[in-house]
This record gives sequence, structure tokens and C-alpha cells, in this order.
Amino acid sequence: MLLWLVCTYLSLVTASLDDVQVDEGPYKVFRIVPTTAFQLKKLIALFESAKGDDADFWHAPSVVNSTVDVMISPSFTEKFTNFLKQHDYPFHIAIEDLKKLLIEKEGPIKMNVKGVPMKDLVRLHDDTGAFVSRLRMGEYYPYSVIVAWMKKIADSIPETARVVDIGTSSEGRSITGLQ
Repeated sequence: MLLWLVCTYLSLVTASLDDVQVDEGPYKVFRIVPTTAFQLKKLIALFESAKGDDADFWHAPSVVNSTVDVMISPSFTEKFTNFLKQHDYPFHIAIEDLKKLLIEKEGPIKMNVKGVPMKDLVRLHDDTGAFVSRLRMGEYYPYSVIVAWMKKIADSIPETARVVDIGTSSEGRSITGLQ
């Protein structure tokens, strides 16, 4: 009985820790120029196999000597930098801190006492009222967060909304939509 309680407690603690988002550092945008066919091939292979949360290619690598911009997560930055150096890619970091840049351009996120962004409390002409999700439009979110947001909507109003798989991208990744 005691073992069961300990295991239950540990699984709950682990699950709650998974929900906590730790700021590991800034998302960076790398500007890369593949100068050889070999470098282009390696970059295309990375493009096709990379997890969206680790490396988000803003456009697909397609031509030698053409720039490729890639947003890299904090947890993947060191590994990605090592990959670029190992294969002698010319590159530089175009944006050191993407979140900081977005805040500078869009303005700071103001929160009220309950931790809800003030912007979300303003009712707009296309606003349907308070909702379960707090994603701000105009912000950049990883694909996995957007899919989770759509699932949350579908779960909260199943008679109106449902998550559908609408196909796959040219890279073979699933495209999810909300119907």
C-alpha cells in the first residue's frame, strides 16, 4: 500500500513538473548559406528530419549560395551550432533573441493580477468572448503548441469543433486543422 502511494505521488509530481515551462534561453534565428552541393544536401536532410520545436526552417533550403533562415530552440542551439561548424557552413546569428525582438516591435505583454494578458481582456469586434485558451494572436508559437491549442478548443466544445488531419506537408509532416 505504501509503495502504491509513493509511486502515485511520484507520478503526479513528475506530471506537474512536465507542465512547468523553464526558460532555457532565447530562441535564435540563424542565417546560413550552403556553398556546396554537399552542404545543401546535408541542410535539406536536416530540414526533412528536424523536429519543429528544435529547428523551424523559415523557408526550405533549395539552392547553393542562397540564404536559409532557421529559428533554433534554446535546447538545440549548441548542437545546431556544432553541426554548422563541423560542416563549414558560412552562417551568422541574424536574431539573437526572437522573443525580445517581438516584444520590441509589438510592445510588452501586460498581465493583470490573475496572470491573464490585459490584451486578452479587451473585447474586439471579432471576439466571441472568454475562452479556454490564452494564445495571443500576432505571437509566434511552435506548431506543437498550436495543435495543443486546437485540441483544447475541440475538447471544450465538441458539439461545434473537432480536430482533423487534413494531410501532410511536402516534408511528410502531418497538417492538423480545426473544423
